[in-house]
Amino acid sequence: MNINGFIGIFAFAILSLLSRAAFLWLLRLSYKTAGKTLREVEKHYDEVKRKAIAYEKEITWLARVSPKPMLTKFLYISYYVLCSPGIVGVVLSLINIFVPQLDLILSKFAFLLIVLCMISALFGVIVSYIVKMKK
Repeated sequence: MNINGFIGIFAFAILSLLSRAAFLWLLRLSYKTAGKTLREVEKHYDEVKRKAIAYEKEITWLARVSPKPMLTKFLYISYYVLCSPGIVGVVLSLINIFVPQLDLILSKFAFLLIVLCMISALFGVIVSYIVKMKK
C-alpha cells in the first residue's frame, strides 16, 4: 500500500473544495446573464422544495428565463467542468494507493490544480470588479 495515495485523497478533497470556491464567480456570472440574483435562485429552489412549482433542472430553468441562453449554459457548464479535476484527483489518488507509479503524475496534477485555482480566483476578482463598475 502506498501512503501517498491516502495523502493525495485528503489533499485533492481539499483542492476540490478550493476549486469550487475559486470558480464560484462563473456560477454567479451565469446567474447574472440569466437576469437572476443569488436570492432569486434560492427562492426558486425553495419553491421547488415546497412543491409550489414543478421540478426543473437549474440549467434548464436558467436557460429558459435567460435573454442569452447559450452564454448562460456555457458559463454554468464551465463551472462544473472546471470543478471536476479535484474529484478526478481523489479517484486517481484512490488508485494510487495500489499503483505507486502515479505519485509523480498526481503531484504535478495537484500543483496544476492549485495554480488554476489561484488564476481563477484572481480572474474572478477582476471580472466581479468590472461587472460592478458597469452598474
